[in-house]
Amino acid sequence: MIKMTPSLFWSVLRQMVAMVSVFLCFSLPQLPVHAAELPPIRIAAAANLNGVLIELTNLFSEQAKQSVDIVYGSSGNFYQQIVQGAQFDVFLSANEEFADRLVKQGLTQGQGVVYARGRLVLWVSPKSKVTLDQDVLDVRRAFQDGRIDKFAIANPALAPYGLAASESLKRYGLMDLVQSHLVMGSDVGQTILFLKTQSAQAGMLPLSMVLPPHQLVSGPYILIPENFHTPIFQKMVLMKNAAQSAQNFYRFLQTNEARKIWRKYGYE
Repeated sequence: MIKMTPSLFWSVLRQMVAMVSVFLCFSLPQLPVHAAELPPIRIAAAANLNGVLIELTNLFSEQAKQSVDIVYGSSGNFYQQIVQGAQFDVFLSANEEFADRLVKQGLTQGQGVVYARGRLVLWVSPKSKVTLDQDVLDVRRAFQDGRIDKFAIANPALAPYGLAASESLKRYGLMDLVQSHLVMGSDVGQTILFLKTQSAQAGMLPLSMVLPPHQLVSGPYILIPENFHTPIFQKMVLMKNAAQSAQNFYRFLQTNEARKIWRKYGYE
């Protein structure tokens, strides 16, 4: 009979623990890496997409178990940041031009795709008591009698919706009248702040920002005819070093399921 000394006991115990560890390693199923451990997809998005992208990314994250980080701003500023080395996986521009420039500079995977067509509206504060019609006759009178003191648009040099607003003011024959009353936001998000705080009593902004379910300002508005400005075709590009998860998100935004959500927010 073998005498169980303390040293022998601990030696046998260590061997048993090692055998159990090997058994567990090979017999238990290997669990996938949890989504929280994956790096988030980094998105640079035009400010007018705040709202629709929240719903889209929530749906994608629920399905793919993948987190998405979104930064909103003007398309022109994002273009400059990306050229200077800012790291994003997907860039959703409010026009085609800034996305196409990145394609030409070899910073993207492929040519990109138009994901939406935006529309522009002329909005007035309910407190201004301005009556809106397609001839904007009362808008003209409102500048003269003081009901409208400030008119807000996004910066045309940086924001495609600002450029469309500038073109539309000229087409309406309002630019000379409005010029001294203009306040410009760096993007449509800042333009909305001017209107929400009554710093401006009227302005031009994306249709998506006056429609439920992401209505940012309430009040009367009219849809500006598309032939009053350059059509707002919004294009997205997948950046050169984007990971597979970002490619999945890029494709998801083009699915029929996503298209229903785009339309709900006023995009065509």
